[in-house]
Amino acid sequence: MKRLFSILLIAVLILCLVACRPAGKGKTLAFVQRFDAGKYEALLANGFTTAAEKLGYSVSWAAPTDATATAQTILIQNLIQEGANGIAIYANEATGLETVLKEAKDAGIPVITVGA
Repeated sequence: MKRLFSILLIAVLILCLVACRPAGKGKTLAFVQRFDAGKYEALLANGFTTAAEKLGYSVSWAAPTDATATAQTILIQNLIQEGANGIAIYANEATGLETVLKEAKDAGIPVITVGA
């Protein structure tokens, strides 16, 4: 049951990202992982990659060097500069990403957050 729920969640997340932009070759969806990625995160990552690739997107992965919002902020800023077409993030902390997520939004990059 957990696996089915995870797969459905992944499908919804991908649809949220792609609804904002047409799929196509050369487009990249980025996934910013938590520092302490475990089994749930691995399942989420596999589903995200599979769904994105089926829709014609490539996937870029970013993982912070420590378990802080600051480390994830740096990764998101890099993704904005690289021109990611969408960003999914599993936040390390409940707060601290508001400013950088607004920067992504202002750059026209849809962002979704995921978590358990």
